[in-house]
Amino acid sequence: MVRGAKKAVRASREPSAAAAKAPPGGPGFHRATIGDVAKLARVSTTAVSFVLNGRNAGIPETTQKRISEAARELHYRPHGLIRGLKARRTHVVGLFVQDPADMRAPLFSLFVAGLSRGCCQSGYDMLLYRSASPAEELEASLFLDGRIDGLCFWGREDQKALEDLGRLGFPVVSLFDSEAPMSVGAVWANDGAAYSTLLDGLLREGRRQFVFCHGELSNPIHRSRCRAFLETAAKKGIARGQIQALGPGAASTAPEALRLVEVFGSEATAVFARDDLHAASLIRFAEKAGHRAAEDFPIIGYDNCGSSISGRCVATTRTPIYEIGVRAIAQLDSIISGQAVGSARECLPVEVIEGEAVAPAPRRRLKNLAV
Repeated sequence: MVRGAKKAVRASREPSAAAAKAPPGGPGFHRATIGDVAKLARVSTTAVSFVLNGRNAGIPETTQKRISEAARELHYRPHGLIRGLKARRTHVVGLFVQDPADMRAPLFSLFVAGLSRGCCQSGYDMLLYRSASPAEELEASLFLDGRIDGLCFWGREDQKALEDLGRLGFPVVSLFDSEAPMSVGAVWANDGAAYSTLLDGLLREGRRQFVFCHGELSNPIHRSRCRAFLETAAKKGIARGQIQALGPGAASTAPEALRLVEVFGSEATAVFARDDLHAASLIRFAEKAGHRAAEDFPIIGYDNCGSSISGRCVATTRTPIYEIGVRAIAQLDSIISGQAVGSARECLPVEVIEGEAVAPAPRRRLKNLAV
């Protein structure tokens, strides 16, 4: 089920008069009731309720078996809305992804698989919220209409709605953002440790100038990685002037990145791609220009989302995308059930995957990369 966040189209989702009169599930659909099960099993509705809710004391095993078989034959399940009203729980959690581009990312399906695994382990279903438009102000009230018990939030840098949810005490886990408000839970990847390992290897080879290609910084993943790289580099004594950061758009294309390699060539530049797909484009362009990326200048990937470049990148990483999905649901469940406070936070390790060995720092300038 997908619910929209746009007020402008809310009217278009209102049911017609005919649809309002139709039974749940559409014309011709009959949802089995507890009375139907009782009639087929030849018992009272009270006996059915007791057996299906695990309160079997005093009910003969033959009767329990007859009730279970009747419920299975009629495909009966207790009505979720009614159970939710009684227990004040829906056993549904929400996923909100603010930027539609994130849902088109190569590893998004792996992340959803992790969420699905977490939901199976904790007994939840999931409601996906449609992304909000950039011009629309995201309001916390969107998530407070009783449909969900808690929320996994993958948002942009504007955290007002997230802060409001945390202030109200609504169970929320922020995804991929180490700077999420302290009033909510958070799960993210330890990019700083991965960059530390990668930089150590490059520094040992005499490389002192770096090109760092980051994506849109309103995206929490790109923002977190950019912050982690700059902070880690500073701790290792790498001056800000030794790093050329390229943002999204034309400035981060392969020709532009490799022209910076030409500028820094005598200082043995290494290029950090924002992910493996970007690394692949850098490698292709370098090879067309007559360079061996692993020897003339290292190209560092990220996310290990392209096996075709694993042997041609100096290194890449395996970000725990699946595990973040699993842990996000586990953490959200602990907040919902009261076992953890809303500020529970978890940082998962990033594995560095070695590619081709880094050659000694070249002492010559690279070829002209003009295109």
